[in-house]
Amino acid sequence: MSEVVKKPLKITETVLRDAHQSLIATRMTTEQMLPIVDKMDKVGYNAVECWGGATFDACLRFLKEDPWDRLRKLRDGFKNTKLQMLFRGQNILGYRPYADDVVEYFVQKSIANGIDIIRIFDCLNDIRNLQTAVTACNKEKGHAQVALSYTLGDAYTLDYWMDMAKRVEDMGADSLCIKDMAGLLVPAKATELVQALKDSTSLPVELHTHYTSGVASMTYMKAVEAGVDIIDTAMSPFALGTSQPATEVMVEAFKGTEFDTGLDLNLLSEIADYFRPMREEALASGLMNPKVLGVNINKNPLSVGEQIIKDFELVFTRLYESVDYFTLNWGSIDKESFAKVLENFTTFREAVNKRCSIFIKLPADIDEKELDLVISLAYKYSIEGFIATGPTMDRSELHQTKTKQLEKIGNGGVSGRGIGKKSQKVVHYLSEHTDRHFLIIGAGGIMTAEDAADMISQGADMVQIYSAFIYSGPSIVHQIGKKLKY
Repeated sequence: MSEVVKKPLKITETVLRDAHQSLIATRMTTEQMLPIVDKMDKVGYNAVECWGGATFDACLRFLKEDPWDRLRKLRDGFKNTKLQMLFRGQNILGYRPYADDVVEYFVQKSIANGIDIIRIFDCLNDIRNLQTAVTACNKEKGHAQVALSYTLGDAYTLDYWMDMAKRVEDMGADSLCIKDMAGLLVPAKATELVQALKDSTSLPVELHTHYTSGVASMTYMKAVEAGVDIIDTAMSPFALGTSQPATEVMVEAFKGTEFDTGLDLNLLSEIADYFRPMREEALASGLMNPKVLGVNINKNPLSVGEQIIKDFELVFTRLYESVDYFTLNWGSIDKESFAKVLENFTTFREAVNKRCSIFIKLPADIDEKELDLVISLAYKYSIEGFIATGPTMDRSELHQTKTKQLEKIGNGGVSGRGIGKKSQKVVHYLSEHTDRHFLIIGAGGIMTAEDAADMISQGADMVQIYSAFIYSGPSIVHQIGKKLKY
């Protein structure tokens, strides 16, 4: 057996720029950054992105700081790590185009004050707005990385991206970045795109995405498998949401594989601990808004008897103040225990000031007798609504290929397109037997805008999608909204 060739993945850390730009409007101060620089310098990052983008605007307008002073201080602290900035092509760091000599001078001063890598982009991928900055970076012996702004549309074929990659290499770029600023790149498309770029250019390829649509970690996984060289991540307190996937999570995900980063998780954990109080302060002040946060509670497989009820209560009481709603999975525990959990939840939330919503998620295979029971419990304990439905265990309509692995682990639940009719049937029953008293969220099998419309026609007040994101990307939301005329 031939030895596996190691292809260590490189990490660019964004916590000092894009992460806090995305989550707290670039409000992290230089004073907050400096104490952790020494530890971050020991990690072994490909680079730390710490400047550019909205840094100038936020420093001058809101923080009353000198952005150049920030750069110099960070340069003094990062003795072993390359510093990276985001550069808006001919717009530099502003919002209008500047003359060539201004662009050239700004590049020169940026490198002189400590920047190693300049990520240069134009929102429309207009090469004319990139060339001056790339040439200036080359002249100053900096690393010129050109970022292609990823988007969707008929014009943006693989041929388009391959042609752009060749033009970027020809203009003198040292590396290429896929800049997925809206989180539009889904896993399967990432595989195709990265493979196409690696075939069309010899430049190292970096991927930058945001967690906005919820698929970024999976996109990174497929991109790395396809050959991407570098990914952008953020320390966990300032990760996810509209920021990047968490650094620690991605490092752990590739640990022990051919893509193992080799980064020290213990050191990363210490760095995360440093930023965690900043996150809590931002949440308390309202600077960071996590939007609506829900928690899905299921049974601990190791618990039995009364311990099951205690497990549910522990999660509920510990997280109550931080959560907007809880989802309880019908069928995860026996009916008597479920009723007891609802009773205890109701007692608890009546005793506190904050009202936290409770939803019951129903399985696709639930029968009418069980539906009548769960509806009666919902009325009794003032439950806010239902999510209908989760997966089905019925595989009769599926074409299955038996494998030794499948026989060993057993069949799992089926989600996606295969449960659409079942879910609609449950939604219809709820709508007909609850006098519109509850919020009904239709879920399961919604892969197209037409599926969403069908679910609404059966009585759903809202629809929930997930599998559709994987196959169609975030544009599915627009398609559904257009279909429903929202």
